[in-house]
Amino acid sequence: MESERKVLLIDPADRLNPSSANSLLKLIEEPPKAMAILMATESIHSILPTIRSRAARLRLRPAPEQTVADWLAARFAAAPNEALAAAMFSGGCPAKAVALLNGQALADRDALADEWRFFQRHGSLALFRTASRMAKIAPSLDALLAAWTIWLRDGLVCATAPERADLLINRDRAADLAAEAGALGAGALGACLEILIEARADTRRMVNPQLMIETLLLRIGPKLKPAAGSAAR
Repeated sequence: MESERKVLLIDPADRLNPSSANSLLKLIEEPPKAMAILMATESIHSILPTIRSRAARLRLRPAPEQTVADWLAARFAAAPNEALAAAMFSGGCPAKAVALLNGQALADRDALADEWRFFQRHGSLALFRTASRMAKIAPSLDALLAAWTIWLRDGLVCATAPERADLLINRDRAADLAAEAGALGAGALGACLEILIEARADTRRMVNPQLMIETLLLRIGPKLKPAAGSAAR
């Protein structure tokens, strides 16, 4: 069966190259009959202003952690602690939470954290080893950068608001994050986070994951100076 109405989903809409964005603009200006165009993005300002001005904006908010955890327990018979861990790391996205139930995403995160801490200890001497291992951890470069960004974001929370453990996504690794925050400080963590956020917007232009990770580590390395009175572990 075919529906009388067609839906075109563009996700993520902010990753369109200039040629594709211009083609989309023309499609929006002269849409086929009975077609709805949905554009999903985490960065609305990265979409052409001419496209934004012709679209209605709908904000989709993350689902509350406990709501996701309860749903996982009811729908998939997940153990309460397993359901809550998956819900926390999913960022409020039920589909991600389901994927996390098999434990692989959390295992990938732990492997990434281990490599990140190894690089902090050994610096540029470990650059190629760390980049090679990081490139093999996650199923995609986007997934790796997302997990790395969340880890640094949590570290920054520990450095700037240590009393707000409820804001952590990787809450089960709170002790490790607090130690990293104490060793590096908010300035270094914030600088590293900015580099990663910028890189996530440029992944479509980099076809070699290991090369991109090497470039990131080269930029991040000089930022990893221990905070006053601390030493990176």
